[in-house]
Parts: sequence; C-alpha cells; structure tokens
Amino acid sequence: MHLREWRIKHEKNQEWLAEQLGVTQGYVSELERGDKVPSDDVAAKIEETTCGSVTFLELKHPKYRQASGE
Repeated sequence: MHLREWRIKHEKNQEWLAEQLGVTQGYVSELERGDKVPSDDVAAKIEETTCGSVTFLELKHPKYRQASGE
C-alpha cells in the first residue's frame, strides 16, 4: 500500500503523520510523491505507524516500490 493511500484511508493528514515520524509535513509530501527515499529510521517508523501496511521494503527498495504501482 502507498503511504498516501494509507493516510487517506485512515483519515490522517500529512501534519499528523509528520508528527508521528518526527519529520516535517513537507518531507511527508516528498515521500508520498516519491521524490525522497526515507532513512532507515524513518522507514521503520512508517512501517510501525502503519502497522505494517506500508513496509520498510516498499519504502527503501525501488523494485518493491515499482511492484506496488509507483
């Protein structure tokens, strides 16, 4: 599942997610657009925050991002 898709499905905004991850709203926006690849720490926090719906592999490895439709 894409990060933006998860966020919308769970009725969360970028500001909420940014606060959970300890990053800025702008950084969350860049992650959702695929402009940035998160650090290992942020990728792990995303996986934890989304209860595994958005995985570390999807966030960190291009072949998994492409397979999920990005």
